[in-house]
Parts: sequence; structure tokens; C-alpha cells
Amino acid sequence: MNKSRSNVFIMLNLIVSFFISACSSPREQVKIENGTFNINGKDVQLICGEMHYPRIPHEYWRDRLHRARAMGLNTVSAYVFWNFHERQPGVFDFSGQADIAEFVRIAQEEGLYVILRPGPYVCAEWDFGGYPSWLLKEKDLTYRSKDPRFMSYCERYIKELGKQLAPLTINNGGNIIMVQVENEYGSYAADKEYLAAIRDMLQEAGFNVPLFTCDGGGQVEAGHIAGALPTLNGVFGEDIFKIVDKYHPGGPYFVAEFYPAWFDEWGKRHSSVAYERPAEQLDWMLGHGVSVSMYMFHGGTNFWYMNGANTSGGFRPQPTSYDYDAPLGEWGNCYPKYHAFREIIQKYLPEGTQLPEVPADNPTTTFATVELKESAPLTTAFHQTIQSEDVLSMEDVGADFGYIHYQTTIKTPGKQKLIIQDLRDYAVILVDGKQVASLDRRYNQNSTTLDIHKVPATLEILVENTGRVNYGPDILFNRKGITSQVLWGNEKLTGWSITPLPLYKEEVSSLSFGQEIKGVPAFHRGTFIIEQQGDCFVDMSQWGKGAVWVNGKSLGRFWNIGPQQTLYIPAPWLKKGENEIVVFEMEDTGKRNLQGLDKPILDSLGIDKNKPEKQQRNQTGCPILEEGDILLNTTLAETNDWQQVDLPVVRTLRHFCIETLSSYTEDNQACISEVDLLDDKGQPIDKTKWEVVYISSEQADKNLGVAENLFDGDISSFWHTDPATEPGQPHRIIVDIKEIYKISALRFKVRKGAFLSGKVKEINVYGRPQFFLFPSIKCTGSKKFDFYLLSLANLKNTIMNIRILITLLFGVTLFCSCQPKQLPVNSLAERVTEGTSKDRILFRMTPEKDDVSKDYFEITAEDGKVLIVGNSDLSLATGLNWYLKYVAGIHLSWNNPSQKLPEVLPLPTGKIRQETAMQNRYYLNYCTYSYSMAFWDWERWEKEIDWMALHGINMPLSITGMEVVWYNLLKRVGYTTEEINEFISGPAFMAWWQMNNLEGWGGPNPDSWYQQQEALQKKIVSRMRELGIEPVFPGYAGMVPRNIGEKLGYQIADPGKWCGFPRPAFLSSEDEHFDSFAAMYYEELEKLYGKAKYYSMDPFHEGGNTEGVDLAKAGTSIMKAMKKANPEAVWVIQAWQANPRPAMVDVLNAGDMLVLDLYSERLPQWGDPDSMWYREKGFGKHDWLYCMLLNFGGNVGLHGRMNQLVNGYYDACTHANGKTLRGVGATPEGIENNPVMFELLYELPWRAERFSPDTWLQGYLKARYGGELSPEVMEAWRALEHTVYNAPKNYQGEGTVESLLCARPGFHLDRTSTWGYSKLFYSPDSTSKAADLMLSVAEQYKGNNNFEYDLVDIVRQSNADKGNALLDEISQSYDRKDKENFRKQTQQFLELILSQDSLLSTRKEFSVSSWLTAARSLGNTDAEKKLYEWNASALITVWGDSIASNQGGLHDYSHREWSGLLKDLYYLRWKTFFEQKQQELEGKASGEVINFYGMEKAWAEKAHEY
Repeated sequence: MNKSRSNVFIMLNLIVSFFISACSSPREQVKIENGTFNINGKDVQLICGEMHYPRIPHEYWRDRLHRARAMGLNTVSAYVFWNFHERQPGVFDFSGQADIAEFVRIAQEEGLYVILRPGPYVCAEWDFGGYPSWLLKEKDLTYRSKDPRFMSYCERYIKELGKQLAPLTINNGGNIIMVQVENEYGSYAADKEYLAAIRDMLQEAGFNVPLFTCDGGGQVEAGHIAGALPTLNGVFGEDIFKIVDKYHPGGPYFVAEFYPAWFDEWGKRHSSVAYERPAEQLDWMLGHGVSVSMYMFHGGTNFWYMNGANTSGGFRPQPTSYDYDAPLGEWGNCYPKYHAFREIIQKYLPEGTQLPEVPADNPTTTFATVELKESAPLTTAFHQTIQSEDVLSMEDVGADFGYIHYQTTIKTPGKQKLIIQDLRDYAVILVDGKQVASLDRRYNQNSTTLDIHKVPATLEILVENTGRVNYGPDILFNRKGITSQVLWGNEKLTGWSITPLPLYKEEVSSLSFGQEIKGVPAFHRGTFIIEQQGDCFVDMSQWGKGAVWVNGKSLGRFWNIGPQQTLYIPAPWLKKGENEIVVFEMEDTGKRNLQGLDKPILDSLGIDKNKPEKQQRNQTGCPILEEGDILLNTTLAETNDWQQVDLPVVRTLRHFCIETLSSYTEDNQACISEVDLLDDKGQPIDKTKWEVVYISSEQADKNLGVAENLFDGDISSFWHTDPATEPGQPHRIIVDIKEIYKISALRFKVRKGAFLSGKVKEINVYGRPQFFLFPSIKCTGSKKFDFYLLSLANLKNTIMNIRILITLLFGVTLFCSCQPKQLPVNSLAERVTEGTSKDRILFRMTPEKDDVSKDYFEITAEDGKVLIVGNSDLSLATGLNWYLKYVAGIHLSWNNPSQKLPEVLPLPTGKIRQETAMQNRYYLNYCTYSYSMAFWDWERWEKEIDWMALHGINMPLSITGMEVVWYNLLKRVGYTTEEINEFISGPAFMAWWQMNNLEGWGGPNPDSWYQQQEALQKKIVSRMRELGIEPVFPGYAGMVPRNIGEKLGYQIADPGKWCGFPRPAFLSSEDEHFDSFAAMYYEELEKLYGKAKYYSMDPFHEGGNTEGVDLAKAGTSIMKAMKKANPEAVWVIQAWQANPRPAMVDVLNAGDMLVLDLYSERLPQWGDPDSMWYREKGFGKHDWLYCMLLNFGGNVGLHGRMNQLVNGYYDACTHANGKTLRGVGATPEGIENNPVMFELLYELPWRAERFSPDTWLQGYLKARYGGELSPEVMEAWRALEHTVYNAPKNYQGEGTVESLLCARPGFHLDRTSTWGYSKLFYSPDSTSKAADLMLSVAEQYKGNNNFEYDLVDIVRQSNADKGNALLDEISQSYDRKDKENFRKQTQQFLELILSQDSLLSTRKEFSVSSWLTAARSLGNTDAEKKLYEWNASALITVWGDSIASNQGGLHDYSHREWSGLLKDLYYLRWKTFFEQKQQELEGKASGEVINFYGMEKAWAEKAHEY
């Protein structure tokens, strides 16, 4: 019985064991065979996207995964972060936010496979690349190596991970289909035994699916291992097949990291990549059967303190947002990239496959501005303080993230340096409870000078770990806090109290809050109300640096340097009604207000107070240049021509390095003017976003040879090495091109000439999809680095020894290296004096002591040199101009922008002092940018900016490149390039497009136009700001494309037409999209060119229809949008005709608006009762400027109102409305004419007392012509002063007396352009007299540039006046039917035109050739040159189409009395007309009516030979 029972039990056990075995034995559901991924018996192309579970709120995992499936993904890829699960040795957490198994199961429920990437090293812009910080406590442990202790820790982690996730492999019934071995190991080392050990650990942990490695194309050799499929990072095109086939013939081919965008860094612009190129790349790969995983599909957020840092080109920590500009944004919103990718993926899905509907974006909410009034001292978070004789690092005291506080006593008084050796990473320093300094590792700051009188003094140092390095060799040096010692002078400080502050663990709600604390690190608490559930973004832009908690949840850190200014609050972390917010502020700004926004601010740079004024570019170490990364080795020819070098094969890269090996000159230096990269279609790629990552040497003085010149689009500038810092070859530069491209060739522009230095000969070029690595070893100039010969352990010790040596050396020598700072005005002086001012004119900047609201300059002599003292670079530049004019007798003007100083420099006989309380000196008109500046290059712009500075101009309108802002904005809301170009005008008509007057005319623009204008504007703005000039950018006032209502459903108003052109639409301020559209505009503007202090906006310009527009609300909305972009900004608005509309501006606050009284010299609106545009109260409470308009259409002619300009200004100053007068401005439609009037205007603020223009003119002419004046010159100018330069106020015309030589032919004409006037208000004898007098002394002034320019201009005016008078006589002869006189007079008139043409051909300023040549020169192709030349030609002739030209009255509005145009168009028109009328007088048939528009159009469309 017992035996039988025993047999039964044995049999039962065997049966049970059999069934258990049958059920649990894994079946191979995923295989790699025949070059494919075979899953469940079917070949599958993996369409994958990276997502990281810790960066997504647990409550949103399903939402994000569902959106992945809806885009067409069949797989998600996920790193596993070791330090997120084992924060303390042996203590694992896989719960809640760390429950990765749940994340994987939800992915399976959503129909997604999972690719697991468990590391143990992962990179990922995550702290320490995923390694736990407790590894750092063992100082002799070498991680990412075969160190037995490290390997044992890895094995423990992988085994625990296997318990969680091995049951979820597809072979075990789950959805994990592949597992990665290590990560990008080939970029770090090549230890195959280490890799094999990690591989084996993964298999032993139960991961029974295919394994793979992942490396960049050049690193696969070092990073692949047997038993794992090699996959690629950042490789495109045929390279994919070539590289994989070398190690795994036949595939499958998997790009495991395809980068549709990139990550951000603190203090740098938000990285964004337009969707078109990544979409094209994705399309190519899917179309060629390549499996793809996009890194990232959805980036998410670095909650807590989990961000990492890189050290490519310096220490660069990453921000809290990991938005990545991925298809799915930080808060799960679908960017245009998402929809573009979805459309492409759909093409490659099996026929009949229906993707899930794309869910609507999750709702967002806001909360009103709240003030945090309760504070808690930092000490309330002190839970464990350690006493130590020496400083300890965070790892020494067991702290992983957050902050660490150090305190000791300084016992020695004095003024000396406090040195913190090996600061990691950011320190706030307090003495006796007051903050005295901060230090930032990003700028290698480790010391500050303190002046301590009273001892003992309490020293506190609060240090923030801003993120451990996550990539490259510097992961070996990741200890945080103070990692060496602190010196007070030469004294080592000891006796420390050390308190770790891992605040992510802090129960902040339980801190002891009380009265408000200011000026020191502290916690601040408040509450806010949520009325509607939704995601939200707390705006921290007014705060300094710190961290935020909402309802106890850590949102991460903020830092007002940007680009991120908001922190993401997921909806599940909020509750309806009252919510608590706690802010820890490390550096107090004194501002306690914050608000909740419905959109993030991810691209807004703030003031970086730690950034040195003249930052030394990071030159630490040498890049590691590997043979696998080499693109080409070539020898460049000694020629000025462009040289193209084709790559042997097309390569994919984002970073490239040029290494120069030799030069044609003996100086061993390198100089390259320009480099282009050509894509796989042979087209140059966009260079406007390129950034220098590393430079071994450059000539930074005066920016003459800085690295950025290599790709600035200007072949006249160049990168040039500095023999003082790097005397010999090789020289290296690394550039980040901001997107991954397929590159087929490079083009170089070098320099030829016996006298030139640095002529490059042999070069290497390297390229990488990711960045180049840098060992922490100083560059030796050798191509082969000892780095490769050292073991990692030895490397670590070597580098530590080098660092100690450098510290010792620096302790002795570092503080002796400071040199006096050269002011920007010194460089300006060198430019305008052609290199003759150095050490002869001295500048000294000294603030105004008595009244800081005033600008001033003083000119004196010191030690035989000229000394100019002033309160700013701009005041000093104005003083320089004053000295040149009134002491040296040198007048710099448009025709004479620079001039050498005399050998003997005149010294002032006494002190000259000028000052002004008029703080605003404005310049330019929208029209100027078209009528004069449309085709300027950097060389011309540099001269103009210098001219501005010399005249004290501190706020010019700056609209170059604004079309790029609109291009990016409209792309963002879904417009195509074709649609955008239907909206944006051509180059010559940008002014009227930006003034809401027309759309599209003169286009479409090629892509290169946008690229070169962006690069140009960045140079312009940089130079302006360097000199203290604030650019005035166009703000957003409601303009939108006319079709936006139809396309996007916006509520718009139709402003009607302007001169026959349909205006752009006006977006109603009541439309829900107004605020968001305006915000996007300012975001795109700031991305490109930064914030502005002034924004120009002129809604309803020149009669725009306001019917149905609530003007008060429109004004309030426009102001609100601007203030959101920059709360300190001022709205600049033109007073012209009915603008500014009182109903629009009366509701706005004083100080928020600056009105330009555009035509103060003739039709002032400030309160002059004699003006036709009189406003009794002027501009009310708003500040305003007294402006001179002077010129219309860029027309040529002597003109001005000297007496009215001067007297009007002083009348305004003393008027009741003058209390809000803040300065002057020049607002001409065209410049480069009548320099006397501009000189007069910009001296007004600097002259306190009213003066006589007649007396002033004598001083001006002495400066203009360089010394004492001949009586003839003075008499000539008196004749001009009392005629052309003192036009009566009631003179009918706008601007100059128009020359009828340029008019469309007719009889009894009184104008050339529709709104002009040609009737002389003076006798033509006066200008004839002036011309004769100037001609009589021409020989005396021969070679004087200014005199010769004026001579031509005055004779031209005399000829024009004679022509106007002659046409009256011709008209009368025709009326009398006097055939003989008519024939003689018309012949004289035609001869006068030709004579005028010959005269003007002697000066380039009066030649149409200069205008057209400038236009053509901006084109890169024949088609571009043709388009730009047509723009330039049409503007000065027909202006618009036949309706705008004829019915709209625009023809000849911008007529130019220029050589070439006179001979080839104006002469032809008049000759045809006169011949027809002569025929009529002869009684013969006169033929058809002359089609003047057709003649003008033909001239405009002609390719000219000028």
C-alpha cells in the first residue's frame, strides 16, 4: 500500500514537472535571421522611439505610450537608470515612479514592443550616466572597467533588474524584444573582456532575447562584441549598410539612435531642429528597410536633480526640461515633427493598417500671479552636520544630489583672495550672514577677492551639484562639493562644519516658515488657486537660482540664465482649489512673484551675471581625434578661389573638426576665410546656427581672427590663429552644426598674397554624429595622445597629479595675468582713423558723479595725447567725433567714413565738456531699410554702426533678418515654405511688409536669403550691443497673413488696401490665439537675436482700416504681449497722420511707450499750434522724441529746414508738453544724403542753449573741409543755407524739391512723385551761384573727399533746378505751338539729362551701378542675382504692379537722380515724349499713347551691365 502510494506520488511529480516545464520553457519568439528581425514568425521593421520612465510622471505613462502608438511606432526603447533604483548600496527600489516593469506592461497593452537598454552605463544626459554616486566614495575604484569591485556591483544590479524584467521578455510571454550591452562603449574604450562580462551578466540574469551594442559609425570597431548585433548612432545613408556589413554581414540594419533634435544646456539657446530634414532622413531609412529608433521620441523632464552635464568645450550642465525638441514635447504635446513623422510612417505600414487617432493635446491651465510671503532659513533643512578639520566632498558625507553647506571661521583680516580648489559646481559665498560673491564652474571660477576688516568672520559656502558628467572620460572625475581645499590667501582654512542638503528628499511643507527673508539662501512658501484641471508651467523668470516643489512634489531646478524659464507641473500633481508651492532660492533676486502659464518658456536667455565680460573661450585639453572619424586628408592650393574637396564617401555628422597640419608660410599659423559643408545633394547647408565648440587658438583682439569668422558668410573676415598662444602646428577648431547632415564635400576659401600670414596647406577634417571627446590632459600639439596608452586607472591618477601641479602653479602665477581691459571705443577709433589712433587718443570711462541720469564727455590733453573721458562707450565715441570735428578738423560722413589722423595731432587748448539729459537718440525709419539699406553687407553695416556711435545714437530701429523670425514662426504653426514666401515680401520691399502694408511683393525669397540675413543681423546686433547701442526690434502688433483665418481659423480684421496692395490681416485681440501667437513671435525673435529693451509697433499705419477693432483692447493686448516677453520693454510708436490713435494709447501706462514725433521739423504733433497735425496735449503722459524726417523715398536733393529744426527743438524743450521730451531722432526714408542736417540734429541734445544755425554752420564747414574756409565756400553755403536748407514750413512738397529730369513726361508738371513737389520756393540763380562759387575754388580743394562730394551734389542741384525752370518754358512753347523754340528747348533739356548723367558718374554715391551691384552681390546663383537686381530696379522705378504703380501712385516715388538711370530710362522717356509732341506740332500723326509703365517695367526687368 505504501509502496503503491509512493509510486503514485512519484508519477504525479513527474507529470507536474513535465507540465510546468512545458509551460515555462521559453519559445524563441524573436530571432535575427536572414538580415531581419523576425518576431512571432514575421519579419518586422522596427519603428521605435526612446522614452524614459523617470522623466514622465507615472500617471502619464499610458498617455505617452498611447501617443507613441498613434504616431505609428511599434516599439519603444528605454534606458534603465541604475542610480534611480539603487540609491544606496544594496537597497533597491522598483516601486511607483521606479516601477519599470509596470511601464513595460503598459507598453504591451498599448501594442508596443520594448527595447531595453540597462547599461549599466547609459549616458542619456542623466546624472553620472546612470551610475550611482556611492561608487565615487571608493576613491581608488575604477568604474566602467574590469575592476573586480565595480564588476561585482554591476552584477548585483543586473541580477536585481533581471528579477523585475526577465519575465517580461517576448520569449517569456512579454514584449521585451532586445536588450543592449553597455552603451556607446566604443567612444570610451575598447576592452572586449569588460564588454563580454557585461554581456554574460545580462544572459545569466535571464534576458533570453537578442543582445545588441550601439555606437557611432567610427566607434563600432571598439564597441561591438561577439554575440551582440552591432547597431548605429547618428548614421544615415549608405554608410549604414557599409558599417554594419563589416561586422554583421547582411544586417539587420538598425539605427538605434536617430537624432531628430538635441538636448539643451544652461545658458545656451534651446536646441530646435525644423522637422523637414529629419523627416526626409526618416523617410529614406524606412524606404530602404532600415529599422529606426528616434532619440528622443519624447524627452520629458529631469525632475528632482537628475540632469547630467557634458564637458565638450567646458563644463556644461543640462537644464530640468528634457524637451529635446522631440516629436512629443515635454508635456506630451504634439509638435509639427510628430505629425510629419506620422505621415511618413503611415506610408510604410502594411496595407490596411489603421493607426489610432492622435489624441488631442492634454488640457493646460494657469494660475494668477502670487507672492510668496513666508520664508524659512536654510538652517531649517539642516539634519546632519559633520565636523571635519578638512573639507569633505558630497560623496565623503554620503550625499548624492542637491547641495552641501560648508562653514568655518576666518581669523586673519585683510583684502585677499578666497580660493576654492576644485569647486564642483556652483558656490554662493557668505561672510557674517551676507552674500558677497558667487562662483561658477562653467567659467572655471574658483576664487574671489574679499575685504574682511572684522575678525573672527564666519565664512559660509553653499555649493550646488549642478549635475554629474554623463559622457566621456570626465565621468572619472565626478565628485561634488569642494573636492580639494579652501585657501584664504596662502592660508589653508580648516575646522569645517559640513551639512549635506539632498533637498529632493526634503519634506518642504514641514519646514518652519515665518517672516520674509531676503538676500541669503532660503525657502519661500505660498499658495495658488487652480480653477481648472490641467498641466501648468510655473514661470520662474523673475527668480534667481534654486528649486521648486508643488504640493510636496519636486519639479526640479530653475536658473534665470535660461533657456528654460518655466518648470512643468503635471496635472495629476495639482488639485482644484488651493495648492502649495515652495521655492528654495540659492541666490535671491528680491522678487517673490510667480505665476502659472499654459505654455512653457524653453528658449529665453536671461542675464548670466557670472559670465565674464570678455569670456576666455574654453581651450582645455585637446579633442580625441580617432582614425574612424576622419573625413579627409587634403592639401589646399595657394589660391583665392573657392576650393571644393569631395569626400570619398558621403558621411553623416553633426560636429566637425578642422586640423591644420602645415602652411605655405614660415609662421606656422593657420588662416581660413570661410568653410562650407555640402549635403548629399551638393547644396551648402545652413550655417546660421553653427557654434564653435572648441578652438585651440584664435586672434580674439578686436575680433579680427575669431573662430566664428570661419562660417559667418563673409569672405572678407577670417579665422586666424594666435602665435602667442599656439606657435606651431597643428591647429584645431571644432564646430557644432546643430543638426545631423549627410555631407558629400567641403569648400574652403583661403587667402593668397605674399604679405599674408597663415596660408593653410595640409589639413585633416574629422566628423562625428555626436560630439568629440576631451581627455582632461593639456594639449601637447602631438597627434598621438598618451591618452590611448594609459589604462583607465593610470589615467585617473595621472590627471589628478596634473591637476595638483596646475593648482600649485596657478597659486603662484595665476593672479599676475590680468591686463587692463580695452574698451570697445578703442576698436572703433582704430577703424575710423584707419589705424592711426592707438596710443595717441586715450579713452577713460568714468561715471557722472553729480547726475547719473546724464551722459557726458570731456576732451582734454594728457602727456601730449588726446584724452577723452565719458560715462559710457557711446559717450566716449560721441566725444571722439566732437574732437575730430572741432579740434582736428576731420568730418566723418557717409561719403568719408574713415580718415587717417595727421602726423601731428592737434590738442585741445582747454577742457571741452558737453553733457545731455536727453537719454534717447533714435535713428532710422522702416523705409530706410528698403530705400537705402536693402542690400547692405557686413562691411557697409560696420561703417554705419560706427557712424551711429560717433553721433551718440543709442536706439536705432533694427529690422534686418526679421523675416527669419516670421519664417520660423509660421513654420511653427504649420505653414509651408511656399505659403510663407507668399506672405513675406522680397528684399527691397521688406519695410512695407513689416509695416502691415503689403504681402509677398518682390518674392519669393530663396532659402539662402533667410540664412544670410540671419547671420548678418546677429553681427549687427552683437556690434551694437558691444558699443552700448540698444537695437529697437519690431514687436508684435497683430499682423498675420491674410489667409490665416481660412487656414487656421483665426478671427481677423481686414485692414483694407494700401496703394492697391491688399494689406496683411490684423489678428483681433479678442481672438483666443492673439496671446499665444504674440508669445510665439517674441520667442522666435528672442531665439535668434535676444531680448530687446525697445519694440517698435505701428498698427493701422497710413490709414489702415480700424472698423470693428476695439482700439483700447488692441493697445492693451499688444502691450501685454510685449511685457510678457520683457517686462522692462518699452513700446516705440510713430506719430504719423492719425497714429498713435488716442483710444489705443491713452489706456497705457506712462513710461511704457515712447512716441516718435516723426516729422517734427514740418508737421509736429507735440503741441505746436501752427502745425496741421496739432495735438493740444501732445502725447499726454507718454514720453516722446523730437524727430527729423527730412527725406522721402531716398530721393536725391539738397534739402532741410535748419532754422525750424533748431528753434522747434528748443521751443519743445520749454513747452508744457516738453516735460516728457526724452531726446531726438532721425527718421528719414532714405539716408546717405544731406549730411549737414544729420550733424545738426544729433548735436542738439548736447547743446544746452539755443544757438544760431548760421554760426553753427561755420564750425561745421571748417570740420567738413578740414580747416579755414575760403570766402567763396562760405558764400556758397550761405546761399544754400537761406534757400534749399531752409524750406518754409508751408512748402507743399514732402522732402526735397523734386527734379523733373526724373519725372514721367508731361507739361506744366509740379511733381515727379505723387506726393512730392517740384516748384522752387527760391530762385534757381541761388543754387547756380553756389555751384559757380564752389567750382571757382575746386582746384584749391582737390583731393578733399568731402569737398568733391559736395561739389558734385551742389552742381547736380543747380542742374536740376535749371531743368525744372526749362520744362516750364517748354510747356509754354508747346501751349503757344512754338515749334522752333520747342525743338531747341527740348534738345537742351535732353542734353541736360545726359550732362547730369556724366557729372554723377564721377561719384559712386550718385550711380545706379552701386545700387544694382550691391543687390547682385548678395545672390549666390544666377537666379538669386536676377531676383535681387529686379527688386532693386523695380523699387526705384515702377515700385509695384501696374495697379500699384499707376492707380496707387507709387511709380517714381523712389526716383533717383543717378547716373545710368538718367541716361537709360529718364532720357528715353523724355525723348520719346518730346518726339511725339514735336510730331503733333508738325501736324503729323502722333501714334499711340506712350506706355511709360511698360518702358519702366522693361528697364526694371533688364539685366544691366552697370
